[in-house]
Amino acid sequence: MCGIVLGTEETMDSDGGLTNWLLSGDAQVNSVQEMIRDGANVNGKRGKDGTTPLMAAATLGDVELVQLLLNAGAKVQGYDDNGVSALMYAAMAGNEEVAEVLLKAGADVREKSPGTGNTVLSAAALGNCQSIVERCLKAGVDVNAGKTVKALIAAAGHGNLKVVELLLKSGADVKATLANGMTPLIAASQSGNVQTIKRLLDEGADIKANDQSEAGSPLMAAAMAGSSEAVGILLQAGAEVNLKDQAGATALTYAADSGSLEVVEKLLKAGADVKLDNSSTQGTSLMKAAYGGHLDIVKLLLKSGADVKAKVAGGSTALLFAVSGNQSIEVVDLLLKHGADPNDQDEIGVTALMQAAMNDNSELIDCLLQAGAQVDKKDKNGLTALIVASVQGNPVIVQSLLKAGADVNAFCQSPEATDESLIGTPLSNAVKFGNEEAVCLLLEHGAEVNIKLPDGSTPLELARKTRKQHMIQMLEKAAQLKTKNTP
Repeated sequence: MCGIVLGTEETMDSDGGLTNWLLSGDAQVNSVQEMIRDGANVNGKRGKDGTTPLMAAATLGDVELVQLLLNAGAKVQGYDDNGVSALMYAAMAGNEEVAEVLLKAGADVREKSPGTGNTVLSAAALGNCQSIVERCLKAGVDVNAGKTVKALIAAAGHGNLKVVELLLKSGADVKATLANGMTPLIAASQSGNVQTIKRLLDEGADIKANDQSEAGSPLMAAAMAGSSEAVGILLQAGAEVNLKDQAGATALTYAADSGSLEVVEKLLKAGADVKLDNSSTQGTSLMKAAYGGHLDIVKLLLKSGADVKAKVAGGSTALLFAVSGNQSIEVVDLLLKHGADPNDQDEIGVTALMQAAMNDNSELIDCLLQAGAQVDKKDKNGLTALIVASVQGNPVIVQSLLKAGADVNAFCQSPEATDESLIGTPLSNAVKFGNEEAVCLLLEHGAEVNIKLPDGSTPLELARKTRKQHMIQMLEKAAQLKTKNTP
């Protein structure tokens, strides 16, 4: 037996062992030959998905390994649990040479996946494998077959105009739609393939279809891709700029998310309503731009009338998005100057100050405090910014919050929506997380050493469990001073 370790629970001669070895990235022809000589099953199916060694080799695009397996008796026909054959895997991966080897070994371009009806043609289009597309069409493969993958949609996504032309000439349906609402035009728009978009529109693609589907509309897709040229073409063709998708987002929402100022400008010029996505469950255009730190877009949206105080499901505002995302100080400052409330809370009570402490951002902490953020505002569980900062252990932030008057003995005791480890005070949390500088600062500001936690322990007892002598000494000294000063 060879000494190769497969890195799985399966032994090398059990079903699936050879497949796992091939997909590990370490397989070489010599090692695979040795495994086959030692009895590895060249037709063994991996238990979790039914993948065979030949399918794995076809995906890798290794002609030598594919030929080795075929010579050892690997079956070229058959499908995995998802209805994909070795030939389909080769086509999807764009491995034309491997596909040719499999075809010579008896694979059939007319194969069709059980259940989904997906074809080698759709797989080849997905892999941008033009020669196999041509062979499939020559063999009469149904150009519109497939429930989850359609050839024209796949080709449009790649922007291979030659393949798109071949498929259209063979009768591909330009209005073909998958269950999620994906169409050839949306696929082309997602990739910003301008020439393909133009060709599909010339062929009669429906520019207004599917705005309420999971895939959205072509204009939304182009905006998401940040393709100004594609957006311009779609608008000229009559795309409705203010359509909403299932989540309530518009093309403007996606453009702001993409960070393309040019696309945002183009949509606004075309009449995009900056407040139309206020009901979006995923965030408004202003929130998306703030999250990404896109300052110029934030400026433009505010100038265009975006509502800085709008809230989405979960209670988040543009300010909370900004602080939890890119954390751009310029964006946060701009939002505050336009009326954002520094004390806004989401549905569980998290504030921008807490989020800034969580992200260890001292610059944002100072900005929010200067803007009037309430230092001791609590979430629904009693969590404060100082408790969060004590967990993070940044002494600069802890000091800033204490200087602003934060309650050094604030108590978090209802962890329904927070980490249980945060139960307790700033001091107990600083101790638990081993943040000695924070412990020192908290003690200097009067943190209670012997306050009882829900489990009956005290910060001093927690410190003794850490075995960090310096921290233990600090708390013991504070406890002694407390006893000495108590009448």
